[in-house]
Amino acid sequence: MKLKYFLRGLGAGTVFATLIMLVAYMLSGGYKLTDEEIEEVKEQIVRYHELEDVIHHGDMYRLKSPFDSNIASWEYVSEDGNIVIQAIYTIMCKVQGPLCKIKLKGLDPDSEYVDTETGKIYGGDVLMNIGLNYNACKDFKSTIKVFKKK
Repeated sequence: MKLKYFLRGLGAGTVFATLIMLVAYMLSGGYKLTDEEIEEVKEQIVRYHELEDVIHHGDMYRLKSPFDSNIASWEYVSEDGNIVIQAIYTIMCKVQGPLCKIKLKGLDPDSEYVDTETGKIYGGDVLMNIGLNYNACKDFKSTIKVFKKK
């Protein structure tokens, strides 16, 4: 078994299992979810299934190591290069710390990519050479960004 496939499965499986265990703990630990929270969990599961193919079959890149900084980040690029998923996790924030710049990898430098959440358009060369700023202002904050090739 190749190491990258093992790590990819470990990353996606860990995130999904953590989500399921968190919901199960909330439900069995006496905590009651509101209808809004239940709908939010359902939406998160649907979103995971939409991205599942890219996570399991695309190329994975580690962008920031949690052993070198207080931020962990990795990226999945679909086999055809049309979908890019960037996951960013803040472990511990620094009070008034500098913005963290994260450069993506494995993109087509001549293509444009659209951030599906904001609609902003970025060049592949900009994302790989300059990167995007990330404000790590909250402990244990997580962000998932999805880009689609234009």
